[in-house]
Amino acid sequence: MGLTPSCDTIQSFYISNAESIQELPDVCFGLGNYVAVWTDFRNGVDRMIRTARITPQWAVLDTGSVIWANSIYQITPVIAFDGTRYLAAWQNIADPFGIHCRFIGADGLPQDSGITISTAPSATNPRICYDGVNYLVVWQEYTTTNNIIGQFISPGGALIGDTIVVTSGAANHVAPALCHDGNQFLVVWAETQIWGQVVSGTGNLVGAPFQVSGTQYEQVDPDVFFGGGKFLAIWSEFRTDYDIYGNLDIQIGVQDSNYSVPSHPKFYADKTIFIDRVNIIGGRGVKISVFDILGNKVTETINGVWEAQSSSSGVYFLSANGQVIRVVKVK
Repeated sequence: MGLTPSCDTIQSFYISNAESIQELPDVCFGLGNYVAVWTDFRNGVDRMIRTARITPQWAVLDTGSVIWANSIYQITPVIAFDGTRYLAAWQNIADPFGIHCRFIGADGLPQDSGITISTAPSATNPRICYDGVNYLVVWQEYTTTNNIIGQFISPGGALIGDTIVVTSGAANHVAPALCHDGNQFLVVWAETQIWGQVVSGTGNLVGAPFQVSGTQYEQVDPDVFFGGGKFLAIWSEFRTDYDIYGNLDIQIGVQDSNYSVPSHPKFYADKTIFIDRVNIIGGRGVKISVFDILGNKVTETINGVWEAQSSSSGVYFLSANGQVIRVVKVK
């Protein structure tokens, strides 16, 4: 029997009730405590990133320590934990502009000096993830359009390699989010629809960007998490109004060669991401009809193999043996 919360069990408590506005919080857990970060406007002039530790028993251990005093306008903080200490990232909207980071120790106080990973005034919306070896911070940055940029940071605070251009081009790429599956990252963003890009732990782009969502409605504000062997992406989508939609069919595993699925009445792919071809096991003579995301028939084959080398990246639906599977071509 599940537990149904009641008014006695649903409680809220102050983490910061300082004067004026506190907003844009983020939180993670490590070393036995939660650590929250937020933008704090308590003196009515400066917007500073502050942090506090909270115990699982709801005790707030700190009054809100300033992370970095080198700028007076700091917004959109995010935080992650590496097993030893925390790393917060945020945007400065005054000099020094850009995306900055700083470590936070077990005592809730900032450590080392601040780390600057972008000085572009247009750099905004940072997101952060730790993969067990290094942190990856991604953000959007405007040149002629908004691009999604990334930077690896070691647990020692060193910038690893150059910045990574996760996606660029004529489209407007905004609102990035990312997670890690134990092997590689998936970065998602909005550009009218939700798109994704697999990034290796060494910063290489794996395949090409692919569309995550399955409709052509306007979609914004994505997030993504990995669990149960799959990625779940969620976003806000406008049909008659804005509602929350998701896609759990973004499974891990980019194939270097053939991608095979079993040929029985209830076949479903173990992995939906492939590069060059889809092969139905034991499917000689099996008819495969291939449709794009808009429902247009792309091709048809009777040899049980879809040779997709010349097809563009994106989401496709394969109809065979009375069943339909969804596949994502990334390159």
